Amino acid sequence: MRNKFVSAAEAVAIVRSGDRADFSGFGGIGTPEAVICAVEKRFLETGEPSNLTFVFAAAPGGGKDKGLNRLAHDACVHRELGG
Repeated sequence: MRNKFVSAAEAVAIVRSGDRADFSGFGGIGTPEAVICAVEKRFLETGEPSNLTFVFAAAPGGGKDKGLNRLAHDACVHRELGG
């Protein structure tokens, strides 16, 4: 049987520039922090993925250095659509 679990880095390796990602979570609860951290790490190291669009119901992450706030780098985010 094939293992269906992958690391956060492996999961974000398939994200391309210009992609749209939908996020869950409300504040710090249920936010996929490891995935967001992996996107930020990859972006800071390679400049990719860039121009991302994020869709969320309520702002995922809490505080100024958690959740989607981690991705507030020039050229990383193109658009955010959320409540």
